[in-house]
Amino acid sequence: PLCPCCGHNPRKETELKCGRCRRENRPVQQIKAIRIDQIAVRVKKKRAPRPAKTAVGPKCPPLDFEPAVIVNFDGSCWPNPGGTPSFAWVITSPDGKEIKDGDGIADTIYPRTNNTAEFSGMLSAIHAGVCHAKGGAVLIRGDSELAINAMRSGWPMKKSPHLADLAEKCRAVAGAYKGRIAFEWVPREQNARADELAG
Repeated sequence: PLCPCCGHNPRKETELKCGRCRRENRPVQQIKAIRIDQIAVRVKKKRAPRPAKTAVGPKCPPLDFEPAVIVNFDGSCWPNPGGTPSFAWVITSPDGKEIKDGDGIADTIYPRTNNTAEFSGMLSAIHAGVCHAKGGAVLIRGDSELAINAMRSGWPMKKSPHLADLAEKCRAVAGAYKGRIAFEWVPREQNARADELAG
């Protein structure tokens, strides 16, 4: 049974109070007042449970055109930083049929990081997409918010000049293409094939 004084600690059947209450030798009323005050403080400080994290990325409006090809890309660097920044891309038709895939290693002039791999993968994916679309619309998909936002809204990357350089190369290739080209963020689960090839 619980101690009738504090209502918290267990006590023996043959004893009136728990061991802690006996050692402190406090009157019953004083003990109850302290316990109530402590409980009140705990209730005040109790935080609401945090909502579960969900995969949310850049807000991408629905496409207003039918792409000729869809290119998913991904990059990987393990360990990060300092590992080998590898990337991969997969070209599929709008109905989901895989057309071609490719992979590679980022240029060694850039720092060996995961973001370098992602941007290098996006650059390679744009090249592959425009070559296979033959003038048709191209949709580039990736699970890197930084890379996709760099193309969609021109996020400045003053602290990472090497990423700014790669983003500028991506914009140059995409801007030179005469057909339509769009960029879309997808959760990692929807980018599994490119993720697998990137290592």
